[in-house]
Amino acid sequence: MTTNTFEDTPIMCSHNGKNYTLANDAMHWNGYLFVVFSDESINVICKYKITNVKVIFMKSRQERLKCPYNDDTENAYFKKQTLAGWCFNQTTRQCQSDLGNHMCAELTDGFCNTIVFGSVEGTLPITEDEIVYSGEIANTGVIIKLGILGFLTHSLVFAGTSTGQIGKVCNQISLL
Repeated sequence: MTTNTFEDTPIMCSHNGKNYTLANDAMHWNGYLFVVFSDESINVICKYKITNVKVIFMKSRQERLKCPYNDDTENAYFKKQTLAGWCFNQTTRQCQSDLGNHMCAELTDGFCNTIVFGSVEGTLPITEDEIVYSGEIANTGVIIKLGILGFLTHSLVFAGTSTGQIGKVCNQISLL
């Protein structure tokens, strides 16, 4: 049986009452995921704690595969993969099927190369912990690439734009 470890879930950044969902680029540094979003007029960079991202992936995975499993929520990308009678019981925190129940690390701990669930397309969105930057596209162009240079007390987020400009945003690090 061929398996893969594809998993996704929506990501969103809210700024001034608008939800941004189209991510242009992302960078990981020092326990955070920095993601740049844009629309026709605004660039927004949001910062997400990796620990929160992991929690949302886990919850989204559990929600997507909960018992009773609904065949109407099949994977959009990997339509040929089916669950073959498996689902996740959120009360017992076990995987169950016609063959019985068992502990399943795929839905309570890690998620890698499972033959039971294959690819999972999640439903719960990851929302921002903090907006790092917002600015008008007319002044800079669309941000298409991020880079990060880290220091002990702060990081510099560099943003390359579609007009050939580069900008930087200073991001303070909490030393708790």
